[in-house]
Amino acid sequence: MDLIAQRLRTLLIVLVLAGLTTFMFSLDRESSESRDRLDEVLASPTATLLRIKAHQSEVSIAPQLPRAMASFADVHASFALSQPVDATHERLGRSRSAVLWRVSDLSAVFGSGTYHCDAALASVAGARRLGLADGVGQLRAQGVPISIAGARPVPESLSFLDQSVLQPACPSAQDDLEFKELVIVVEEPTDVSWALETALGFFSIEDRAKLSVESRIEQIELSVDVANEAARSAARLSLLTAGGITGLVVLLFSAVVVQRRRDYGRRRALGASGLYVGGLVTAQACIAMTISILIAVAASVGLAIAQDAAVPDGQYVAGATAMLLCGAAVGGLVPALLAVGGDPLRELRVP
Repeated sequence: MDLIAQRLRTLLIVLVLAGLTTFMFSLDRESSESRDRLDEVLASPTATLLRIKAHQSEVSIAPQLPRAMASFADVHASFALSQPVDATHERLGRSRSAVLWRVSDLSAVFGSGTYHCDAALASVAGARRLGLADGVGQLRAQGVPISIAGARPVPESLSFLDQSVLQPACPSAQDDLEFKELVIVVEEPTDVSWALETALGFFSIEDRAKLSVESRIEQIELSVDVANEAARSAARLSLLTAGGITGLVVLLFSAVVVQRRRDYGRRRALGASGLYVGGLVTAQACIAMTISILIAVAASVGLAIAQDAAVPDGQYVAGATAMLLCGAAVGGLVPALLAVGGDPLRELRVP
């Protein structure tokens, strides 16, 4: 009966510790979900896109500005756009229209190549919208005929140019052409902030008030802040929970030592050293903690799969496991000292 009671006692301790450890592992779930949301934001093609628009008639984008921004190593592409206009295509008595943009540097959109000022290129979706199966045809924009020399796919980062027609601006006419939008594509989403500050540095303080900025800077910064705060909260709660588990190890195994005082006294009376008896109690605490961690890992993964939630992060589980085992070893010292602190002969007289 005594052996059965000991086993039931040990099982109860393991289950209690496993429950708290499962709760501790679940604390990382909110942090993991925040990191996943941040990864989704950063992985979006438009996360690296920056658009600066001049809405006032007296403010425009200087042709030199896109070239200056393109000189930075972290800028993938930089170009300016004129005010968009409607372009129409007549076919079989039906008129179809698309948006026409004049671009300071068409190679920044479609890649390096030779582009002629008298011919435009349509996006694949733009050519389809105009009814041009081969991407070749004639348009009219503001009464001026424009030839389309072909169709090309638009990069995902420049999806706002999809279903459009792009016409390269002749270098000789760029000084006379009024560009109203600066488009910058950076290498990494975190580069958007400094690219904005750098581009705005080319404008006067008065002109900045007449510009509007379109980017995902605020969403990226908010996602980063939320992910960092979730990680800090998870770390704080994890430390508190680990401290609580360590305290529980002290209480539970101290209670076990008090109940088994006679057994430990007999061991010492028969010649077992205090180091051996104390090490045995500490080892029992560490073994119980290890089993609890294994149960908690299995339970956390099972709950995550059942709830279609994020599985606890491997690094977090590894760090938490190391912290809990250290806590169990330290927490086991108190009951170990209780086991070896009394007189063996007096402990044998305990009923």
